[in-house]
Amino acid sequence: TKKGLDYAWNVGMKTIINDTRIQSMSKRETPVIGTEFEVKSGDKRFIANEDDLDAVIAEYMEPYRDHPGFMGLMLGDEPFYYHAESYGQIYRAVKRVMPECFIQYNLNPITAGVGLNNDEGLRNIDVRFPALEEGDEGYGAKLNSDEELIARYRKYIRLFMDKTGADFIQYDQYPFRHADKVDNYYFLGLQVAAELAKEYDAKFYFVSQTYGQTDGVANPRWLTQEDLYWLNNSIVGFGIKQISYFTYFTKVDNNTEHFLDGNSFITWYGEKTNIYYWMQQIMAEEQKLAPTILNFDYVTSKIIMNMPTVFNSDYAMRTIETADFTAVTKVDVNKEVCLVTELLDDATGNYMYMVQNIIDSTRKGSKAFQTVTLTFDKKYTHVVEFVKGEKTIKKLVNGTYTVKQTPGHAVYVMPF
Repeated sequence: TKKGLDYAWNVGMKTIINDTRIQSMSKRETPVIGTEFEVKSGDKRFIANEDDLDAVIAEYMEPYRDHPGFMGLMLGDEPFYYHAESYGQIYRAVKRVMPECFIQYNLNPITAGVGLNNDEGLRNIDVRFPALEEGDEGYGAKLNSDEELIARYRKYIRLFMDKTGADFIQYDQYPFRHADKVDNYYFLGLQVAAELAKEYDAKFYFVSQTYGQTDGVANPRWLTQEDLYWLNNSIVGFGIKQISYFTYFTKVDNNTEHFLDGNSFITWYGEKTNIYYWMQQIMAEEQKLAPTILNFDYVTSKIIMNMPTVFNSDYAMRTIETADFTAVTKVDVNKEVCLVTELLDDATGNYMYMVQNIIDSTRKGSKAFQTVTLTFDKKYTHVVEFVKGEKTIKKLVNGTYTVKQTPGHAVYVMPF
């Protein structure tokens, strides 16, 4: 670990440590406090209270916590609901030992309860999400509706927020898991989590995908630059404050999640790919927007569809009921499907609208131009338009703003 920290810091990178001892403690099925376990070989201790737990965490962190390249710790990935008590105890203990330590925790996405792009409807719910009421069936209980899924997922997120006291919600979700489909629950998950972030007055962090994936070795999705714009714009529009990425190269064994060599940041041999350079460009553009967009928080969102659609739009069919827009009175789309989200800067009272063409950018859809028109409240006469981080002031035409976009691309407009 020390050597890895040194290597990273020598090239200017900070590191989030996967301390397997702390990670395993965070995913215990029973609370850590009140139990005895082997802290290290031959050293069994009874953790009677928070002071005992803090002493163990401090001992584990001592070799690396003062390293200049140390940024934080990662807790157990995608915990199930019954890990919440131990997860919360470890999260709080780390913060007591080192308040400035960043804790990368990563909850399950809403898709974990239904399977990805399940064309046969909802499957039986698994053990990841809690029962709605005491005595309800848990593992293997039949999940009858999207409404039940949403309720269980809300309860799951609230459980971890309450137990950890974290000031952000974070989960990972990868919408491009198939060559010809988008995850049917991707936008639903964003809406649910963004609303819960508002409820808890918490930030919304997100772990996204920078690799092409396939089920087995068939039907691969080779990511394009449009795919990467599609991914980043769709999450920035929900008021995201931090984006992380899980990025992979080819695995040496062909298991159920086989990643294609060259379809990520680097190849197996360490060579930078097109995806690396595409993301470098997108990141640079987002950094231009960051000083503005980070002041805005999510308010509401809507997917606007013009039926029937030519391209597969199943992923746009599942949304929760959301509040009406405030400064926008009408949205018109000439064809297919678009996403419009509303964000608010509380300090200034300014609204920002993200407008994105969310047609799946794969195959024939990659060139599907679409025109969207926003009609603003009469008190607005102009908008500040941000495209790839560049700012332009435009006058509204009869109170309207119109944009023509290819899939994945977005504009951010602030009326005044």
